[in-house]
Amino acid sequence: MDGVQRPIRHANEFWEHYGVPVHEARKQPGDLIVFARGKRHPNHIGIVASASAYIHSPGWPDMAVETQEIITEPITYEPGDRGQYACNPIGYKAPVRVARQPTYRFPMRVIP
Repeated sequence: MDGVQRPIRHANEFWEHYGVPVHEARKQPGDLIVFARGKRHPNHIGIVASASAYIHSPGWPDMAVETQEIITEPITYEPGDRGQYACNPIGYKAPVRVARQPTYRFPMRVIP
């Protein structure tokens, strides 16, 4: 609001403002995988390592970086809870990069 640009610092900011959404079937190594661990908002990010695994740091108390299998798990909500995500991971994002030619991931043309 004060006109100063600040760096992205939280998973929900990455989800909202960074990269290009990618369908699960089109994810590639290097894409971001996003989770909503508390059900309410995106709060954990990993990096896709392969079609079936991702790299992440699980957080406190174990801060070691590890590779885990990508497992889709349904998110359940209490009656009356207004959840917006059906499962974890909630989605994938491709980092923005310069595209020399349009592709299915980058459909816009490059401006010289």
